[in-house]
Amino acid sequence: MDGNETWRWVLGAEGRYEVSSIGRVRSWMAPAGAGKTEQRAEPLVLALGKNADGYPRIFLKGRGDCKVHRLVLESFAGPCPVGKQACHRNGVRDDNRIENLRWGTKRENENDKITHGTKLLGSRTNGAILDEAKVAEIKRCLSRGERRSSLAKRYDVSHFTISDIARGIRWTHVPWP
Repeated sequence: MDGNETWRWVLGAEGRYEVSSIGRVRSWMAPAGAGKTEQRAEPLVLALGKNADGYPRIFLKGRGDCKVHRLVLESFAGPCPVGKQACHRNGVRDDNRIENLRWGTKRENENDKITHGTKLLGSRTNGAILDEAKVAEIKRCLSRGERRSSLAKRYDVSHFTISDIARGIRWTHVPWP
């Protein structure tokens, strides 16, 4: 597929599965019947699925359900350091080339999501009742001294939501007037 594609064993599944530097996964195991497996002469490239968050995933016998970007990083960069997580440099969840991946902190990963525009904020989150325009209006009303309880009733949200907006806990990406 790619002249620069290289393969390495999946950690914890050596001799059975390999992952490539561009995010493909292949199996060296062939079904032999009666619950046993045997080695293939040539590996079989496996089809990838996607999890609910849109990340390519694969189920590997002995490892379970795996995100492909983690398999690539573990095999090419080493095990995940304590306190780190897999990060995509360009924010594209199915771009699992090793040069697009790195281990980073949760904060670095969240900052990447903001930079790439992939972080779910405000009205883009599941179940959002408010949108950015309504929150901007709520902030205008709050700055004029309107009561939080009346705003909660008007926008059909809890007074806790209005208080969180007022205290800068929620909807921080919407500027104050």
